Amino acid sequence: MDFPLVLVIDADPAVHDSVAEALAEIECVLLGARSEALALQLAARRSPSVVIIDAASVAAPADLVRRLQEIVPHIRALVTTGDAAGAPLAQLATLGPVLRKPLDPERLRSAVRSLSRLSAMTDGVAELRQDTTTTQSVWRRIATTRRHG
Repeated sequence: MDFPLVLVIDADPAVHDSVAEALAEIECVLLGARSEALALQLAARRSPSVVIIDAASVAAPADLVRRLQEIVPHIRALVTTGDAAGAPLAQLATLGPVLRKPLDPERLRSAVRSLSRLSAMTDGVAELRQDTTTTQSVWRRIATTRRHG
């Protein structure tokens, strides 16, 4: 069985530890990144299904999510924030669910489970579309061969 990959982007190593502890009871593999550059590299190499982004750890959370989705189209974002003076919650909520720090372990697990399922469904739909396109192409070639052959 494949376990969902969860990319955690947070400058604070203690947050990585607390997320790992909170998610220990759900079967997933955590990837940790303290910088946007490392997060993009990990996404390209590993194709995570969920990314947990601390809004204060990156310059532009929306831009980073967009760049990650260019690399991994099915990735889903969860935003964490501990800064009441940071980006407005409504703006952050356009990226995905927003959880305030300190993180509630049960809410974190629930959000990661939901986003992981959504990611898998999105990825499955993309594969189905690709299979359908391939099947249609094959049938067109068969029809063309029959007409000209």
